[in-house]
Amino acid sequence: MTQIINKRGGYIERITVAKITALPGHFYVKVETQYDDTRAPEAWRTVYQTTCEQWGLEAFGKEIYESQLP
Repeated sequence: MTQIINKRGGYIERITVAKITALPGHFYVKVETQYDDTRAPEAWRTVYQTTCEQWGLEAFGKEIYESQLP
């Protein structure tokens, strides 16, 4: 799954999350950015990437969700 998570003017962030079939219970996560005012505005730049277990991905999602609660 790849999803745009932020878009402001010429700046875009997207995240990719994919199951790793060779490692059951593990996921690949990548955050990329794109900015209009660069030499190659159509190019995506990797900001962060990791491989994590399902519990780590679930904890991250829970943290994001709970941060939005009053």
